[in-house]
Amino acid sequence: MKSDPFLYQDIARQLETLILSGALRIGERLPSVRQLSKEKKVSISSVYKAYIELESRGLVEARPKSGYYVRFSTKQIQKITHIRQQAVTRRQKVKSLQEEVYVPLSDPTLIKLSINKPDTSILPVTKLKNSLLHTVRERPDRLVNYNNLQGDEELRRQIARISYAAGLLLYPDDIITTSGCLEAIHYALLATTSPGDTVAIESPTYFGLLKAIEAHGRIPVEVLTDPVTGIDIPSLETCITQHHVKACIVTSSFSNPTGAHLTEEKRKALVALVTRKDIVLIEDDIYGELHFDPHRLNACKAYDLQQNVILCSSFSKSVAPGYRVGWLIAGKYRSEIFEYKMNHSVTTASVTEMAMAHFLKNGRYDLHIRQLRKDLHTQCLQYLQAIYEYFPGPIEVSAPKGGFVIWVALPMGCDSVKLYRKLIKKKISIAPGQLFSQKLDLRTYFRVSFGSPFTPEIDDALKQIGATLQQMI
Repeated sequence: MKSDPFLYQDIARQLETLILSGALRIGERLPSVRQLSKEKKVSISSVYKAYIELESRGLVEARPKSGYYVRFSTKQIQKITHIRQQAVTRRQKVKSLQEEVYVPLSDPTLIKLSINKPDTSILPVTKLKNSLLHTVRERPDRLVNYNNLQGDEELRRQIARISYAAGLLLYPDDIITTSGCLEAIHYALLATTSPGDTVAIESPTYFGLLKAIEAHGRIPVEVLTDPVTGIDIPSLETCITQHHVKACIVTSSFSNPTGAHLTEEKRKALVALVTRKDIVLIEDDIYGELHFDPHRLNACKAYDLQQNVILCSSFSKSVAPGYRVGWLIAGKYRSEIFEYKMNHSVTTASVTEMAMAHFLKNGRYDLHIRQLRKDLHTQCLQYLQAIYEYFPGPIEVSAPKGGFVIWVALPMGCDSVKLYRKLIKKKISIAPGQLFSQKLDLRTYFRVSFGSPFTPEIDDALKQIGATLQQMI
């Protein structure tokens, strides 16, 4: 009998595929541990671990003296297939709504379903602390001096190493570090566009990207986006022609707020389009590592032969939000972006970059990221099951294959801002859809983050959202 320590994950993945496809139906009994052990020619321990794994994800349940049964399948959920293209009659007040939603988040008693980040409990806090202590103890002289202007060399070497999984072959000198991914996007915008230029962006999108475009006097133009497969390429091409677009910002993997994920075909088509039109694609790849499938897709940058793509990313969503360690791969715009970094901040912080470099080299980052994906996948399924059980119909949701967020569509006539205001009185925070567009009327949408483990408090919060929706509908 085979007894590979990771063999149980393969078995769990195979059974999960059968459950999610509907081949195994809810309530159906699974093969006994002993039977599946014989069929797969693996140890009983491996099968048992696989069932425990599926049980933790809410996909199966153990019944005393009876065995394991299929409990839940995302196939049961009514999924979002498109975003309603209803335009607003006036410009949305995104800034004031953003303040209304995010100012109360300092309240420690709040259930923060509106925050798009991993909970501290699923981050490598101890290993990061050890890396930080090592850095302070071994290199105190470096910490009080300016960092390398392009970023800590060891950090850039480690980023080049882990970028291989995204299909990128990099040298440390290809990378410029930044204080987070959003700063990298700011630099990319400044280096490739001028005030008054038009920048295409997905719709809906993260409000921070809209603000970044407008902060520098550029004009955002929102482009039709599929909530499953990402930005619509024909619509983008029309937009480029009609509005003389100079740059385009796209989150290629598990975008915020819909969780949309560009297919490999779309990634290639997107790069081919910007190359043909000779415009810049600023690829936001901050969620690229957080995939639930066995392997991640190549970044758009991997298909960029003419250096029209600038990739921006950070460790804020995968390792340490507070460290503010980001980077970009600038290609032919390297010198312009380097100059903007020099003029803006001269350099980035030495201590966090050196500590992150030490963690990447010695802290078993690969093991952490695998566990993080597993935790997020489990949490996603648990949240979806609670939504399925508690939310009244007809409500549609996304079923993302990575990242942190679930996008919820309410029936026409419902208002997620009103829902937010009712829930905040109950100490529950969600992100209303209006935050994510200036062009579309997204009042019938809201975003829920599953970055926190599924606790009884989270379960109760989702139950209260469902009860509130029932009253509103």
